[in-house]
Amino acid sequence: MTPKLLYSCLLFIYSSVEAIITVKMFRHILIVLSHLALLGHSADWCYDHEECAPSHWYLHYPSCGLSSQSPINIITANTVADSSLGPIVVEGSDATSEGELTNNGHSVEVTLTSKYTLSGAGLTDAYTLAGFHIHFGNSNPTFGGSEHQINGNAFPLEVHFVFYNSIYIDLTEAKQQSDGLAVVGVLFQIGSFNSALDHFLGQLSQVAYSGQKTSVQANLRKFLPAKIGYYFKYNGSLTTPTCSENVTWLVAGNVQPISLSQYTQIISNLYFSLPGAANPVPMLDNFRPTQPLNGRTVSVYRK
Repeated sequence: MTPKLLYSCLLFIYSSVEAIITVKMFRHILIVLSHLALLGHSADWCYDHEECAPSHWYLHYPSCGLSSQSPINIITANTVADSSLGPIVVEGSDATSEGELTNNGHSVEVTLTSKYTLSGAGLTDAYTLAGFHIHFGNSNPTFGGSEHQINGNAFPLEVHFVFYNSIYIDLTEAKQQSDGLAVVGVLFQIGSFNSALDHFLGQLSQVAYSGQKTSVQANLRKFLPAKIGYYFKYNGSLTTPTCSENVTWLVAGNVQPISLSQYTQIISNLYFSLPGAANPVPMLDNFRPTQPLNGRTVSVYRK
């Protein structure tokens, strides 16, 4: 074989191998992209896939590995009574408000056009409602689904009402501040029919998939009374990335009812996936496990 022919053969082999590698790489990229589209969540955090589950969040969001994280298991015997806190006060319209319901690929959230403010509870500033979202379990409600626990007991549903400090322009700015956020957590247990949830639950099928939105009407008063006289308070973090430790948590002590049929509406209508996914992934168990208290004080106010 002449040197020229040998060179031509080697060039052909190299080109063929390069083409095969390129095709394999391209196929791999397509598989990864398809997988992410199927799951309908961001590449670096999720609830339903091992590589991006809560135990791995700290790899992309270092704050998730810090020492004052949320949620926590509230041991009532270890709480400190503080009568100086006063009740939680929520001010705003008693009328129904226009709003938007969104599936963000991790939960469903509601934003309202009416303004509501949070005060009391020992807060030094007033806080403005940004919206509320839900965390829940699966078809076995006894397994749990809430993020916070009380004396080791988990609940099938928890609603988070997110407020930002009114001295800041908006939620985005407040998230960067040490006193930026206050969240009211309300726990739900399977029980009687809850009319306050009915309209909200009836809209879930309109936002079944990640990215879908629909208009909604909601009366916050049906979810949050003007005053809450029994709650637990502690300093913690967001329960989703970035897990920033700038949240004053106010967890209502009175557990609210939700009927089994209403709970079933939640777990049967929502998906983590984007619209059009061949095998949509049901939105289930979208809660972060409880985190160590690490010496923090949990106060309790009960009028």
